[in-house]
Amino acid sequence: RPCNRYGVLTGYNKADNHRSFQEVWTDLSSSPYGAGNVDNPVMGAGFAPAKSNQFLFIDIDGCRDPASGKLTDTAAAIVEACNTYTEVSPSGTGLRIVGASDGWPGAGKASYRWADGLEGEVYYGTGFVTITFNVLPGYADKWSAIGAVGAALLAENVGPRRDDAVPSENKTSNPN
Repeated sequence: RPCNRYGVLTGYNKADNHRSFQEVWTDLSSSPYGAGNVDNPVMGAGFAPAKSNQFLFIDIDGCRDPASGKLTDTAAAIVEACNTYTEVSPSGTGLRIVGASDGWPGAGKASYRWADGLEGEVYYGTGFVTITFNVLPGYADKWSAIGAVGAALLAENVGPRRDDAVPSENKTSNPN
């Protein structure tokens, strides 16, 4: 859940909570754990994507064994197809793929679920993501356009995510 620099829960959409990357990196790096350390109680830097920055985020949930680091075959294929910066999600069980939005036909957030059970979201120009800096080996210095891969994920969608089927009154929302 989004917190300000003092650890107080807050809304990601409040401009007075936005800071430069350098300020966030300095705070994370000066923690006793360091940025990218999975033992750090601060999960990472929050990022509110804007259309102007042209970033596309692909989240893949439940695709990684946190003990071994092994990915499901489908997740490994998606990472390889994207060939861009990829990191472990805050839970340790998922991935976040970040790349240029070229080839992405839409805007907003879209969820997907595949027949093999793989679930996730694609974000462009909206929402909130946590950047953990816990980079998947071999993908720290890569940058590619991933819009076509995001569109393909949605084209293979077989229905709503399992948690999208929960009535909205039973979901926890982020504070504003």
